[in-house]
Amino acid sequence: MQQIMKYLKLPIFISMVITSLLISTPSNSSENTYRFGVFPYFSPVRMDEIYSPISLELSKNLGNTVKFRTSSDLARFRERMKSEYYDFAIIQPFLYPFAVDQVGYIPLLRLEEPISSLIMVPEDSPIQSIRDLKGKIIATPPVFGPIVSLAKNALVEQGIKPELDVSFVTNKSIGACYQKILVGRADACVAPNFAVNAFEESMGVKFRAIMRSETVPNQSVVVHPRVSEQERNRLRETLLSWRYSETGRKLLDLMNTKGFVEFKDSEYDTVRSFVREMNK
Repeated sequence: MQQIMKYLKLPIFISMVITSLLISTPSNSSENTYRFGVFPYFSPVRMDEIYSPISLELSKNLGNTVKFRTSSDLARFRERMKSEYYDFAIIQPFLYPFAVDQVGYIPLLRLEEPISSLIMVPEDSPIQSIRDLKGKIIATPPVFGPIVSLAKNALVEQGIKPELDVSFVTNKSIGACYQKILVGRADACVAPNFAVNAFEESMGVKFRAIMRSETVPNQSVVVHPRVSEQERNRLRETLLSWRYSETGRKLLDLMNTKGFVEFKDSEYDTVRSFVREMNK
């Protein structure tokens, strides 16, 4: 009888093993999923509002699932780039030398408009010029370390000594930076030019730029070498085509850009020089 029960239990045991293997083994569909990274420049909620629709459209065009992924801060995003976590990503310009020269990502496209650092004040602020910033507090977002550096360099050129003539207070995000001046806890805010319109629209407020720094090439799209050349070309063609369709233009509007363009690697040499100076 015990022998019979043993054989009766055997199919159940085999079934459990098979079920366990099915659960623990990655599905084949995971091989057709791309991790799409974007450096964090807004809150996670706002980032998702912008890039989830973009991921869905990319999924349709590439024929593979594209999952949008960002990070809680720039340091964590950089670590994920270092570990080659993302299949392709949109990165801020000062990550370009790290991602391309050190990690080995392949540059694909960049946003058309050059990027600059702005010092913004509320529309009704009594501050009218750079000189009026003396003795004031300037809020900065930490994820834009290079953007802050560009702003400080521009202040020096205008005769304002950072940390002596003005004070800086660091915030967790560009949104928090703007909030500081709205509630009167800072007099001005450092921001990248591409983030201003989006924040004004989301908050229903207006700001004025009292200073604009020198420009550098904008955000770029980089792709991991594990993505085939055929798929890289398809991604390139898809992004370049968006400016020519209504759907595409809506997605570009979310990113506050006219579109993606081809570029030469040498365009980022100025960024490389700037990063070297920062690291001295």
